[in-house]
Amino acid sequence: MEFIDIVGEYRVLPVVENIKNENFLPLIGAICSGGLSTLCLGTWNDGLAPLFPAAGDFCVGVRVSDKNQALGACSAGAKFVCSYGLSENIFDVCSEYGVSYLPCCLTPYEISKAMEMGVNTIMLCPVEFFGGKSLCDRLISMFPRISFIAWDTSGSNKIDTYLQNPRLLAACSSDLASGSLDQIAAKCAAHVSRYSKNTI
Repeated sequence: MEFIDIVGEYRVLPVVENIKNENFLPLIGAICSGGLSTLCLGTWNDGLAPLFPAAGDFCVGVRVSDKNQALGACSAGAKFVCSYGLSENIFDVCSEYGVSYLPCCLTPYEISKAMEMGVNTIMLCPVEFFGGKSLCDRLISMFPRISFIAWDTSGSNKIDTYLQNPRLLAACSSDLASGSLDQIAAKCAAHVSRYSKNTI
């Protein structure tokens, strides 16, 4: 199953900004227990690379800052890669490995350039700081062929607000990946029941 189908099933993408190596696989287990099957790491850590094979088919992605980090993440087995802004170098690495590339873009110019490169999914980040849902809705209407994911929308009220637009693929949430493992599993389970395509 493609990344866009996995994250689009429940329209929520758990995000963890920093994670200790020993917590990586337990966190994935908790998210799986809650019924979700994807996670985005907000930063790349070379020490996580040996752990990726143990994640199996679980869809783990990484936000990277340069070509070398993209190479490390892709070679480790990342299923998708995000970047700070649009990067042709990172796009080339992802293309070589067959990994989905999601640049963080906020302007029509950036999104148009991404489309020219062959990108079909855009991460709107940091959307809350630069206009929130109104900006998100405008960009979605301007680019009907692009799938959008809204970053930095933690909190159920914000997620509810963003997901009112049925064309938004998903909203990211660091809240889903925080707390004890039991709390994480419970929060993910609650979101599965609330944010399924069949219930929104």
